[in-house]
This record gives sequence, structure tokens and C-alpha cells, in this order.
Amino acid sequence: MIIFHVIVASFSLIYSGFVLFFPSKPRLQIAYGLVAVTLASGFYLAWTIPAHITQTCITGLIYLAVVALEFVGARRRLAISINK
Repeated sequence: MIIFHVIVASFSLIYSGFVLFFPSKPRLQIAYGLVAVTLASGFYLAWTIPAHITQTCITGLIYLAVVALEFVGARRRLAISINK
């Protein structure tokens, strides 16, 4: 499960960066889905392996901050391209 979580989280970061430069509504929805799967698997891992919960939470917060910034930028670029 840890390998699945790391792969999905890594792909999510890369895909969100792609969406930042090439925004579209369907791509944003896919990126949201990837983040949801990452969060769900992260919660599952934190629940089943609670020994490293502090490190897990800090890493998760950094991940969410980076992805949120990418989403804000993508939504802003998408709004600008629609209004042109």
C-alpha cells in the first residue's frame, strides 16, 4: 500500500504541474481525483501504521500545499483563457 501511495502522490504532483501549464476543466477534475486518492491512501496508512504519524502529517501538509498552489495557478490561468 505504501508503494501505491507514493506512486499516486508522485504522479499527482507531476500531473498537477502539467495542469498548471495546460489547464482545462477535465484535467483539473482528474487532478482533484488523484489528490483524493492520495489523501485516502494516506489516511489509511496513517490509521494502520500510526508509529510515524508526525512525519506523515508534515509530509502530507507539504504535499497539499504544493498541490493547492498548482491548483490555484491552474484555475487562474483557466479563468484568464476563458475570459479572452
